[in-house]
Amino acid sequence: MKKFTIEIATRATHGNIVPIEVQHRISIKKEIILQEDYDRMIKGLIPEQGTRIFIFFENNWFYIHKWIGGVGLFMAEIKKDKTEYYIDEFFVEGNIEKIIKPFNSDNDAENIRQFKYCIAKLIKHQMILENS
Repeated sequence: MKKFTIEIATRATHGNIVPIEVQHRISIKKEIILQEDYDRMIKGLIPEQGTRIFIFFENNWFYIHKWIGGVGLFMAEIKKDKTEYYIDEFFVEGNIEKIIKPFNSDNDAENIRQFKYCIAKLIKHQMILENS
C-alpha cells in the first residue's frame, strides 16, 4: 500500500497550483458529509510514491489537482446548514484543451464518478493514517 503523509495539505504545500481556467459547473444530488469525514477531508492529501492527485481545503473550498504540474481537476464548496455539511455542486475544467484524462471529461456523469472517487480515496487514506 502507498504511504501518505500526515501533514495537512495547503496550497503552499504543492508550490505550483494551476487553477481551473474555465469553470464548468455540475449540480449533483446533495451529498451529505458526516462530521468525521469532514474532519478527514479538510486535512487533504499529499501524495507520495507516484500518486496522481493532490487535495487541499481552503476557505470552505475543496480543491483536487493533478500532482504532477498542479493542474486543477475539480473544486467544490463544502456548505453547512444548521445540522450538516454537504456538497450539491462542483466545478471541473471546461476548457476542452486542458481536460485531463482520465479525471476531467466532457461527460458530466463521468466527472461525477471521478469526483466522488477522489473524495472516497481521500477519506479512506485519512482513515488508514488514523489507524496506523
